[in-house]
Amino acid sequence: MSDQKIVEQIFGKEYFDRIAELEQENRKLAHYTSAKVALSIIENKTIWLNNVQYMNDYSEIEIGNQLLLDFYNNATGTELKGVLEEISTGCTKNLEFNYNNISPKLMNTYALCLTEHLPDEDKYGRLSMWRAYASLNGVALVFNRPMFLEEAINTSVMTIPMFYFDQKEFRDTVSNFTKRLRDNQSVLKTIPDFPNYVFAKFLITVLSMKHKGFQEEREWRILCNSSIYMSPPNEILKEKRVEVNGAPRIIKTLNFSDVQYKNIKFNMNDLIYKVIIGPSNNAEQLREIFVNALSDNGVKDADNKVVCSNIPIRV
Repeated sequence: MSDQKIVEQIFGKEYFDRIAELEQENRKLAHYTSAKVALSIIENKTIWLNNVQYMNDYSEIEIGNQLLLDFYNNATGTELKGVLEEISTGCTKNLEFNYNNISPKLMNTYALCLTEHLPDEDKYGRLSMWRAYASLNGVALVFNRPMFLEEAINTSVMTIPMFYFDQKEFRDTVSNFTKRLRDNQSVLKTIPDFPNYVFAKFLITVLSMKHKGFQEEREWRILCNSSIYMSPPNEILKEKRVEVNGAPRIIKTLNFSDVQYKNIKFNMNDLIYKVIIGPSNNAEQLREIFVNALSDNGVKDADNKVVCSNIPIRV
């Protein structure tokens, strides 16, 4: 295994484990939303990223920050700091300085929420997601994975899984990270930007934590934070002011057709796996509208890709 691969496994093990789960169980990624928004995504090939302060979990960012601080100031945190210093003298001081400077900007994160979609959800979707995010005239856009997990070269947007750790689970996870660092010191000492890897690990860890009560959502996020992650010169992410429920709001927009991927090209047909029409009094009419919208935007076999959930819930 190359040194770069070793570094990736040390710092990204939890991420790669989640990707492996998606692939092994043939899971897709779905976005539950209103029919209006879903239709706009298909026709405009554009998604909106909202500030995390508008998410329904009001402990966003705070819970990850608190878990990290509790760990860092504990005995297990002391162990991590010792290993970091063995690998790169001054790493912990540099880490603390940078994190204290950047942490107030974590709330400037923008995200679109996705959920892992299991094969047995193809027919009905997931009742809890309909209730929470698309209770009436809702739609689940079910996406194939590559467009979200493939590396893009003209945007700072990234796709990450969310984790639902309690304090013990968090400590165990970071303790395992400490062990991987200790076991691979000889390689890591040759990495010039090792402190930057550690800093990025801390930031992603905080951004990917959610309250354990939300774990059934099995969430992934497309996110960005221009205060933290430098945008490429040809950044395609745009900022826009919109009105939501009568109040102005700043969002970020990303047009799929503008994304330049490292190894693939955008194709709406490759992006859309299925569209599920949620509980509605007009489900069949909505189905017809979405079949036509998919066909008009290059999706083949649209008639078989749009299904009505038909969950017998009163709407």
